[in-house]
Amino acid sequence: MMDGMQGMGWGMGLVGLLVLILLVLGIAALVKYLCRGASEAQKPWSNASTPIDPAVAAAMRPLLKEAFIAQRPVDEDEVCGALSGIFRSA
Repeated sequence: MMDGMQGMGWGMGLVGLLVLILLVLGIAALVKYLCRGASEAQKPWSNASTPIDPAVAAAMRPLLKEAFIAQRPVDEDEVCGALSGIFRSA
């Protein structure tokens, strides 16, 4: 009779270990999901479904094309200069 109880205790230990592992993985996935959601909320430009205003695209196209051909980064002042005409006319 004692052997049967020991075998059952061994099985319950394995089930408990499996439940513990699943619980830890679930908590890790929840933390990762919540942290990723917070970082995405801080980056509104990362949403690919947001449409770009055609006027902004038209103003930025020559600047970005020139910077791409010259293999140089775009300066913040250049962007402000390219977009200033749009905001003045609005």
